[in-house]
Amino acid sequence: GEYQYTATPTPGEANVITEPAKLEDKLKVQNELGKSFFRVDDDESFGKVVNIDISIPEESLSTIQDHPAWETWVSFDGLSISNIGSTAKMASSSGGGRIRVKGQSTNTIPTCVGLRNVPFNIRLSIPFLGMENFYLRN
Repeated sequence: GEYQYTATPTPGEANVITEPAKLEDKLKVQNELGKSFFRVDDDESFGKVVNIDISIPEESLSTIQDHPAWETWVSFDGLSISNIGSTAKMASSSGGGRIRVKGQSTNTIPTCVGLRNVPFNIRLSIPFLGMENFYLRN
């Protein structure tokens, strides 16, 4: 026999064979949506590298800086994004959230070597630019 794949689920009923979209076509659509979302072709678009400023209470910052291997979640008040060399905020959120140093293998070398630029996991209280959680390597 010959196998066929379908993009139409039909639990409990006869199969309906519909050709799944090609991965290349899906990625093209996703790329166009991303360009639109990040305003790539716009004069006011995000640069390829941006500044992400996180407003964090001093006590929380001390916990992260003094004990990066603890992987302790601490609160932050808000964040903003601006292009390198610009003071204008491209996007900002006052919703706050929680931040912690990433753990395990992503943190092993920076912590052991004593580097201050460690990777972070950030969870937002309110979705920001479509994200609820993101990973930041600086």
